[in-house]
Amino acid sequence: MPIKVAGYYKLSAYIPKIRGGGMGFNRDEKTDEEYHFNIFHDDGQDHQVVNMKDNDTGWMEIGSYHFSPDTVKIELTNLSKARTIFADAVKLIKEK
Repeated sequence: MPIKVAGYYKLSAYIPKIRGGGMGFNRDEKTDEEYHFNIFHDDGQDHQVVNMKDNDTGWMEIGSYHFSPDTVKIELTNLSKARTIFADAVKLIKEK
């Protein structure tokens, strides 16, 4: 994800509501799913966990990080206990 201006950015991830019908996917109820993110930033690397049991679907704030102008690297890992994980997008909002 390219950014043009160095600074602190608020990082959020969009976790969609999933209804799979016969496929067995259903996130209408609170689950034990965890989403594990690795964030590579100017001060190193952080590992953040978003627990779906404590959160609703939609945009979830992960944290605030300092990034230099370049390509930002954010990974969604496969460390979850869930059989399948779904993520839609990430967004960075520059802080003032």
